Amino acid sequence: MGAAKGTRPLQAADLSAFSSQLALLLSSGMLLSEGMLAMAEESGDAELAAIAHDVEEQGKLAPALRRAGGFPDYMIAMAEVGESSGKLEQVMRSLAAYYQREDAIRKELKQAVLYPMALVGMMIIVIAVLLIQVMPVFAGVFEELGGRAAGASEALMLFGSVAGYVCLGIAAVMLAGGVYLAASLKDAAGYAKLTAALSSFPPTRRLAEKVASGRFAFALSMLLESGYSIDSALDAVAGVTGNPSAEAKVVRCKELMAQGKSFSHAVSEARLFSGVYAGILGVGFRSGALDEAMEKLAAIYEDETDRAISSMVGVVEPVLIAILCAIIGGILLSVMLPLMNIMSSIG
Repeated sequence: MGAAKGTRPLQAADLSAFSSQLALLLSSGMLLSEGMLAMAEESGDAELAAIAHDVEEQGKLAPALRRAGGFPDYMIAMAEVGESSGKLEQVMRSLAAYYQREDAIRKELKQAVLYPMALVGMMIIVIAVLLIQVMPVFAGVFEELGGRAAGASEALMLFGSVAGYVCLGIAAVMLAGGVYLAASLKDAAGYAKLTAALSSFPPTRRLAEKVASGRFAFALSMLLESGYSIDSALDAVAGVTGNPSAEAKVVRCKELMAQGKSFSHAVSEARLFSGVYAGILGVGFRSGALDEAMEKLAAIYEDETDRAISSMVGVVEPVLIAILCAIIGGILLSVMLPLMNIMSSIG
């Protein structure tokens, strides 16, 4: 795995692998710079070697990552926390798990968005082929039999070819949009735009909220485990949800805590989590195991997100297929029924 490639932002999978490798180096007792140099020599990664030399000269990982470019601010900030608290290995392990989860969620969201687009595109192509290739055949049959279609059938005969090419144009636009969306989801900015769009679209709003809550819970558990106070952790985690509504709830939670409310009550009143989950946090807060409670909530939300995405895809597929069958059936019936009438009159 390479380090930063120029200034291009690294993907979540790359960040997870990089963090995992650093955690392994730290656990082995080897000097971080020496271990990174050995990795760079083995892989032939010049940029990783440059970071290793920077770490060797400066004695710090976080500034080296910042100068290298491509690493997110959140990872750099967490590396600074790990170095200042003496828990860099633990932080790197947590970051590896965090970005692994991020990668999984991004892939699931990509599937949830691109799969229906692909189905709709296939539907449009099938309808276009039907209008361009099949409808002229029926028009020729009507001519040979000396009859003519009426109403919707006649309109389909006259404008079917034009409508078919329009459908092909729409399918081409959707294909280009799908390729652009798949490419944009590789970086954090594109992913943030997608989650913002999902949160503003009523049918997918709950899914976006689950994703944001899961990210919040996992990031907060990681920060608390790394030695952050709850106030500092809330400040640091506010921007990682990728959801404006969730970020506003974090701000509201902090305001309530500043007014003297307990963490669990503030979380419940700000509606960061539902009542049941807020109760779990309350127990964790009172027992001094808030980071573990947050980690459990993150796992719960991950399962719920998986089920929500599977459910959404499972509902969309049969609905789109039913719509396709209805459209094709309607087109064929509008032509077949007049043709059957002509055949019966000839008979």
